[in-house]
Amino acid sequence: MPKFDRRLKVYLLGLVLALVGGGIILLGILLSQNYITSASETTPDGVTVSPVSGNAVQLKWKTSKEIAGVVEYGTDASKLDGTAYSVGNSTQNVVELQQLKPDTTYYFRLKINDQIYDNNGSLWSFTTGPVTTPTPTGDAQATPSATISGSANTGTPTVTRSTTVLPTGSIGTPAVTSAINCQNSNCSQVQGLLGKGCSIQDYMRCLYSKTGLTPSPSPTFGPSPTPTITLTPTPDISSCTISWMQGNSCSSFSWYDMIKNNTIACGDNYTKYFVQCQSTSFDSSETPTWFCNQTTTSSNISLPCSAAPSPAPGQQIFCRVRAETATGGSTGATAWVYANKTCTSSTPTPTPDISTCDIDFIQSNSCNSWTWDDMLTNNVTACGTSFARYYVQCKSSSFSSTDAATWYCNETATTNSVTVPCGTAPTPIPGGAVFCRVRAETSTGGSTDATDWVTGNTTCGQTDSTNTDCALNFFQANNCNSFYWDNINQKLPECSATFSHYFLQCKTIPFPTNAWTGTWYCNETTTNDYLDLPCANAPTPATGANIYCRVRAEDAEASTAHSTDWIYAQSLSCP
Repeated sequence: MPKFDRRLKVYLLGLVLALVGGGIILLGILLSQNYITSASETTPDGVTVSPVSGNAVQLKWKTSKEIAGVVEYGTDASKLDGTAYSVGNSTQNVVELQQLKPDTTYYFRLKINDQIYDNNGSLWSFTTGPVTTPTPTGDAQATPSATISGSANTGTPTVTRSTTVLPTGSIGTPAVTSAINCQNSNCSQVQGLLGKGCSIQDYMRCLYSKTGLTPSPSPTFGPSPTPTITLTPTPDISSCTISWMQGNSCSSFSWYDMIKNNTIACGDNYTKYFVQCQSTSFDSSETPTWFCNQTTTSSNISLPCSAAPSPAPGQQIFCRVRAETATGGSTGATAWVYANKTCTSSTPTPTPDISTCDIDFIQSNSCNSWTWDDMLTNNVTACGTSFARYYVQCKSSSFSSTDAATWYCNETATTNSVTVPCGTAPTPIPGGAVFCRVRAETSTGGSTDATDWVTGNTTCGQTDSTNTDCALNFFQANNCNSFYWDNINQKLPECSATFSHYFLQCKTIPFPTNAWTGTWYCNETTTNDYLDLPCANAPTPATGANIYCRVRAEDAEASTAHSTDWIYAQSLSCP
């Protein structure tokens, strides 16, 4: 009996070890195939490159959370020495890279919320096209002395992949290395061929290609049970709607671009819009005159469509639009959304008075990025219809100065923003001043009938110091309403020459998680090495409230790339 007991114990122990080992192997397979994943609201998706000109391209990516991002790029994959920033928080980020060399391959990665995204260790890349002869533009009466053309080169950059930025890793559809039957992107077909030329790995690659993920290489484990696969459910598109439609005039209608701005499920399933416009409402029994009855992929349309008649003065126009799948028809289409507009009468419109049209402001987002009041679209109708473009100039000295200056921009634009330098102009130097001015012009250009100049200036940030002696060493509280920290001016000379101010943030939720939630007590800059709470109009910390603070030194650019690391104060609670 004792021997039997020992054999039973040995047998049970072996069975337990086998079950545990099998579980570990199965967990390794799940991990290696990315079955266990984690989603991030800030992870970039749909990274694409579009040519703008011979020396400029436009990068785009999507995130599920509205947030800004940084592009770090360069011609050497091991040294990304170029930086570009998206303007403002968005789920549809757009960044334009300019002053690129022709016929050159560039590598880039994304930095979002201090997190680096480098295509799973393989940088994204693109190749620019050949340079062409530039066409100068500009104001004949305000030509700078620098050798700069009025507009950028118009050569077309070459992107390695025709539709999506060519990653060297996971973006795009992963290659299927199984039998020829698996060379397709229809996951249902692949699933039906499992065991008939297609494998589980083929099916998982197809699923990953739908979500933008890349499966990891298969591990070399010993025999193990085939894991149970949960199929991706068909996306619910019943909630996809066009939220609004409006008449801009009786010949122009626009609507919410659901295909571009809505969820991936909506954008992937609906490919076009079907728009109808007629002279009577759609619930009327009268015979209408049709002004439009066609499909389009854009979110606006001009009347009349094709060979339809033009609306008459005083005519009332009724329009409706819906999104459709590629097959068209009412099955699977969204609900109609309606709008109407009345055409103006035939009474002659008096010549508009444009003497009061002005651009209200121009501001620097950084020394390389400038925006101004969009008078063409946001101002009165007379201004928007009379002025066709903006003329912008930027240089190293004020426009009232007679000193020799370096010109950074001298060209026209139809948008209310510009990236400096323009064309082949030199880049502003770190610590240097940049003065910019802009005016609106008619289509003929020149100072006649142009608005007055509006002027602004800024100072470029110093190159960020990599000397660790510039880092802030301490940060502490006198009490829950007063904080002080290390003084950058007491460090090396290059530290005080580089960093000009401090940025302090205090709130009720810990950093860096939940960075924009909680009650804020301070979120501002100061040149002192201390600050009392609350800042500006923020609330005063309540009794028993938790306070979490952080501070860093910044240069004039005031960005993560031009600042010291954050230093955090020990959390405390108000008495």
